[in-house]
Amino acid sequence: STIIQNTSSNLKRDITNTAIQINDITSSTLATLLEHESSVLTVLSNDTSLLNYEDSNNAKKFTTNKLKYIVDESPFISGISLKAEDQEKSFSYPDNTSGKLTSKDLDGTYFYKLAKKNKKTAVSAPYFDSLSKELVITITSPILNNSNEFLGAINLDISMGTFSEYLNSPLKKYKGHFPLESMIYLSNGNILASTAGEATNTKLVLLPGGYHIVNTHDEEFSANFKDIPYYFYRGQTINQLNFITYIAEDKINTLIVSMLQPLVLSITIIFMISLIIGLIYTTRFLKPLQYIVHTLTKLKANDLNIHIDTSKIKTKDLLEIALATNELTHHLSTSIHNLKKTSGSLLKDASAVNQVSTQCNHYATATLNAINEIKAGAKEQITQVTDAIASISTLHSQCENGDTIKEQLNEHSTYVISYVQQGLQTSKDLTLAINTQRDKLYELRIKVKDLGEKSSQIASILITL
Repeated sequence: STIIQNTSSNLKRDITNTAIQINDITSSTLATLLEHESSVLTVLSNDTSLLNYEDSNNAKKFTTNKLKYIVDESPFISGISLKAEDQEKSFSYPDNTSGKLTSKDLDGTYFYKLAKKNKKTAVSAPYFDSLSKELVITITSPILNNSNEFLGAINLDISMGTFSEYLNSPLKKYKGHFPLESMIYLSNGNILASTAGEATNTKLVLLPGGYHIVNTHDEEFSANFKDIPYYFYRGQTINQLNFITYIAEDKINTLIVSMLQPLVLSITIIFMISLIIGLIYTTRFLKPLQYIVHTLTKLKANDLNIHIDTSKIKTKDLLEIALATNELTHHLSTSIHNLKKTSGSLLKDASAVNQVSTQCNHYATATLNAINEIKAGAKEQITQVTDAIASISTLHSQCENGDTIKEQLNEHSTYVISYVQQGLQTSKDLTLAINTQRDKLYELRIKVKDLGEKSSQIASILITL
């Protein structure tokens, strides 16, 4: 819609610029024409010998040839007439331009009197010449001597009919492919010329919508003309001549449609190309991508045996993704395998630790029992020693059976020594057992420390997963 709106705006702007250009060129052409013919008439008015047309045939022939040359050289000049102040008759070429019958010139001397009164060149408004039967503009100029005395006047008639034919030239040259039409109408509403075929000398206000055209002074406006919507572009008004260029609204719409047809075709081609590219994209990108997503879904389901077939992928980016995915699954599978091995080792270590703990408990129990036995034996030995001492005291006090008592004493001493030695040996065994349990506890502590480090590694791996 933006493209259509911009196309319509650009087209209307181009039509406006073209219409303004045509109006400017047409009005400029008329202004240049009037200025040029006025200068020609001024040059002629400086030649006072033209007023000798009644003196002789040669003088008349000279005047006729000079006027004929001027008329034949310009397609716009329909005739030239002159009158000397001291002559009753005027002279003209061709002969049908000798008199002017207008409401202001009933006796045929209006322009002559105007030149005599103002003593300067004047340009009339367009009027209908009853002799030439044409719509003309008359340029009149006085003929003065060196003392600025009035000697006569010369008139030059410009045919508006010829100029209206010339109106088609700038229109055809500059309108391009725009179906523009041009019209020149007088300030009184009469149509002077029209490229669209409106009747010349017809009152514009009598045509449907013509009154609005005459009375609208905007440079651009729209109105119904002959029951058809038109856009109008008004030009300058020169010498009561109004220049206006116009175009039918439906023709603008037709131009817009014709301009949009290549655009619509281009959009269709672009759509088809986009569709083809989309199919190619689906084949080369979406299907491999869906294949990768489906494979990753298996990974989500804890299937680490997946592998993406890279031969099915043709694009570089997706191939890199597939390779990275395969590498990731390989690393995950390796990590989990190592984790299982580490877990098994940890289980073995835990079982060994359990066994060591059991053995420690067993050794501790045995040590405790040995200590209790040593304690009980020591207590018994102390009791025996006490008894022995009591016996010795009794022996010494009684001094009886010396040899027997001595033998008993020796036996008891030997027995005491044996128990003491047995106690010392038991103490050594207990010390050795305690040292052995201490070494095993140290080994158990190292294994527990290793177990803690491996547990930390497992936790790190799980966090990474």
